[in-house]
Amino acid sequence: MHDPPLHVLLVEDDDGHAMIIEKSFWSAERRATIDRVCDGVEAVAYVKRQGIYHDRPRPHLILLDLKLPRMDGHQVLRILKGDDHFKTMPIVVLTTSDADNDAHQAYSLHANSYLVKPTNFDEFCQLIRAVSSYWGVWNRAHWGVWNPAKEGRQ
Repeated sequence: MHDPPLHVLLVEDDDGHAMIIEKSFWSAERRATIDRVCDGVEAVAYVKRQGIYHDRPRPHLILLDLKLPRMDGHQVLRILKGDDHFKTMPIVVLTTSDADNDAHQAYSLHANSYLVKPTNFDEFCQLIRAVSSYWGVWNRAHWGVWNPAKEGRQ
């Protein structure tokens, strides 16, 4: 039996960071599909399947940058984790900010993890492969916790 790919929503406004993340997922042990949006407003619309995102699949995982145009990552967390339909959706904050207050706020808004992007290219790639392995291989048995089909909201 072939496992379905991990579907990731990447919320990232930096093209260079997005390219590293996408290429690192492609080289990971778990197949993944990645959709990318570049700001917080688009992220919320994507998850809620509004406008141009009405036919997009629900992500198994969201990788969320904090410093975004129009709506920052903390606001995205507040909206999504505050909605009963999305509160169990895994959201991993992936940011350049190592500020304690940013991490504290993200966790208080129920982020599932807070990861600081390494400045070293190889370490950045290694981090993304580890994220792919954890969420796509080791944690996949728990996809049923966030199963869009069960909620009738595919």
